[in-house]
Amino acid sequence: MNVLKPLLIWALRGLLALVVIIVGLGLWIGGRYWFSLPKISGETTLASAPGEVKILRDTNGIPHIYGESAEAVYFGMGFAQAQDRFFFMDLARRAIRGRLSELVGDLTLTVDAEARAMNWEAIIAAQRETLPENLRKALEAYAAGVNAALAKGPIAPEYALLFTRPAPWTIEDSLACGLGLVVDQVIGLREDFAAARLNNVLSPAQFAEFFPAYPEWAPLTLAPGSGVDANPTGIGPALPVAKAGPNPGSNAFAVSGARSATGKPLLAGDPHVGLGAPATFYLAHLKLPEGDVVGASLPGTPLIVMGRGPHAAWAITNGTIDALDIRKLSEGEAAASTERRETIRVRTLLGARQKEIIFRDSAHGPIAEPAWTRSAALFTGGNFAVKSAAADRANRPMEAMLALQFAKSGEDVRKAAQLMRAPALNLTIALDNGDIGFAVSGALPARDSAGLWIGDLPETERPFLVNPAAGFVLNANNRQTTNDKLTGPFSPWRAARINDLLAQNQRHDLESFAAIQRDVTPATTLRGLIALRSALPQSPAGKALLERLNAWDGAMAAERQEPLLYALFYRELAQALYGDELKTPQIASINEDFIDNVLAEGVSDAWCDDIGTPAAEDCPILLGMALDKAAAIAVPPELTWGEAHELRFTHPFLSRLPLLGKYYSVRQPVGGDADAPFATHFSVRGETKLDFHSDFGPGFRAIYDLGDLNRSRFMIAPGQSGHIRSPFYRNFAGKWAAGEGVEIRADLDPGAPPAGAKVLVLSRK
Repeated sequence: MNVLKPLLIWALRGLLALVVIIVGLGLWIGGRYWFSLPKISGETTLASAPGEVKILRDTNGIPHIYGESAEAVYFGMGFAQAQDRFFFMDLARRAIRGRLSELVGDLTLTVDAEARAMNWEAIIAAQRETLPENLRKALEAYAAGVNAALAKGPIAPEYALLFTRPAPWTIEDSLACGLGLVVDQVIGLREDFAAARLNNVLSPAQFAEFFPAYPEWAPLTLAPGSGVDANPTGIGPALPVAKAGPNPGSNAFAVSGARSATGKPLLAGDPHVGLGAPATFYLAHLKLPEGDVVGASLPGTPLIVMGRGPHAAWAITNGTIDALDIRKLSEGEAAASTERRETIRVRTLLGARQKEIIFRDSAHGPIAEPAWTRSAALFTGGNFAVKSAAADRANRPMEAMLALQFAKSGEDVRKAAQLMRAPALNLTIALDNGDIGFAVSGALPARDSAGLWIGDLPETERPFLVNPAAGFVLNANNRQTTNDKLTGPFSPWRAARINDLLAQNQRHDLESFAAIQRDVTPATTLRGLIALRSALPQSPAGKALLERLNAWDGAMAAERQEPLLYALFYRELAQALYGDELKTPQIASINEDFIDNVLAEGVSDAWCDDIGTPAAEDCPILLGMALDKAAAIAVPPELTWGEAHELRFTHPFLSRLPLLGKYYSVRQPVGGDADAPFATHFSVRGETKLDFHSDFGPGFRAIYDLGDLNRSRFMIAPGQSGHIRSPFYRNFAGKWAAGEGVEIRADLDPGAPPAGAKVLVLSRK
């Protein structure tokens, strides 16, 4: 007993110490969260401030930045972004530079290895060497503003959970963030992977039907000659397949003053991206000496990448031009490669370890190492080099963005587009002089008979047009011209629907443009409902479902249940059409274009036959079978499409944690689908049979009125701030889902701010 008593006392002391440590740690982390909201009003003195800077945050948390010089404004931009978004800026720079594992450990080792394999660091260094003076000064001032915010504090609360502090910001970090967006937008890898995978299970004839050429009927942004196609496409007798792989996304359309209620151009744009919490983009107004620049910036960079300047507004869609090649090297080409050793620092529980990986570079680009890629199956059976336009050291995307901010003519836009070797972007423009136009940026690969990139097409083949006779410009990732040398996964569906909606009004205004952006009726669904008329369901429930869908207008409206019932049917139809040929028990995605091609065009009745049964099914039978299976799924009578198709804005790391995950996630019921103008892709592999959630959609929405730019409308989601306790973390989610927008006026006075606005003054010590 005398022996046990001291042991018990020590055990209790140890337990008490552990409790004190846990409670203390909890209080410390909680305090870091509670007291880490940034200071957004009053005055802050900074030794590094280049003169006085005023940051007026309006009632939506959008900063309006004023300064004594351009450098002062960009300093303020860095300060504001760091206050609201620094943790995510940190993730972005680490992702492209292959340094995420320094922060989170083995979880991201493969991601880092992929970035190191592509040697993006060398591309960043090359861009750094060629910066023009005005851009270099802007990046220097921005970095100084970021670092001033970090030094002044408080820092993002995520660092409390990670028990670390952020490293200072550099010009190279901003270039890395810009390069990250470029890499993400280059088209080719996903499509090549899908084609390679399906080439192993489909016959050549099946493969050609599954991935046919862009159809002759489909919308073109530039019609043959010099005009824009002004003929509404409707849903017509034939709207077949256009591309391989999942639908890309983004819409842009403009009308001239002749088709505008104000007599001045209107422009709308909404790029579609993967969505999370916080938003991909960051809204801001920069009061620069050259004039006001307003729109969406990319956190980590000081420039407005989509928006309006003093004279021009511009919208961006992905050009979907294939500018990435995977080439199988000969033994000689592989033997001539050079080795490059990369060392990745990986965080561990008690410190860090070093992981060394040897990569190889060939004359055709870096050689993929299957052991260090998430697409290993694509690179087995040989040595494969990856050539991406994003790796072109002559690429100057940030210089192009700076030029767009102050464009005064279509020619200025064309010259800006030529600065970008990547990505391929469709730039739709509207100017205060009344002009509207279109230009394409990025490399234009010339290809040999085997499809390999052997050089570039001449500049004369780059699409460009100002003031089309039809009075409007439209691109929604559809093909730009009849030039079949421009290859890629073009899509006609959203362009066809928007074209029809534009044709419904001879003159447009802000509200009619907003109605187009929030339209949730896909042409593919309208086509599918036509095909359903021939369906032959056998069960009473299947027949009742057919009757209900026949009475539906095809709008994927959030408040209705019919879109959910149609999605259930469509998933069963896709599985029945090609799930057997693809030899998969559950399809990974829906190829809407192929489904329409089979049903509308009758490409091959063989696709409607279930190869697993002795009977020969035709398409009406298969449609009926899909209805019967869908009708057998129990659907609560109160469940709507918006609830089943909720948009999930998730934090890149913390959303995975049991308690914090729900706290950090934003879930918003939403309408639309992949092919509606309000494009919200969904997964067919949800957590349940009734789960069609989405994490992809309009990352930024804007409508510009060149008659009065202050009336222009903007929207992101879920909010401006990345701080969980900020009122601006999720305040935009509902407005975004409803298709609304907010003004970002350039005529606010920080000396007499509007009610509810906050002003922070940064001054030099």
